[in-house]
Amino acid sequence: PPPVAIAGVGRRLRRPEAAVNHDHPHLQALVKLRARDPAMAAYCLAKDLLLAEDRRLDLDGPLMAAALPGHARRFDAKEARR
Repeated sequence: PPPVAIAGVGRRLRRPEAAVNHDHPHLQALVKLRARDPAMAAYCLAKDLLLAEDRRLDLDGPLMAAALPGHARRFDAKEARR
């Protein structure tokens, strides 16, 4: 679902926006990742934008499993083969 609209100017509601520096090395890495894995690139960018203040790395595994269940299954399969 789209993000919840927030109060905008006047009576219009608008969706949240973010400005990013396209030339930043981290964003360039995400652009390259997007070519191979769009869902993971989107997850990484969203995490960077939404969790900039407190990354809560202790919750990263469950967050990734919830956001990208296909990736979690692939990771579990790789771990099982070890």
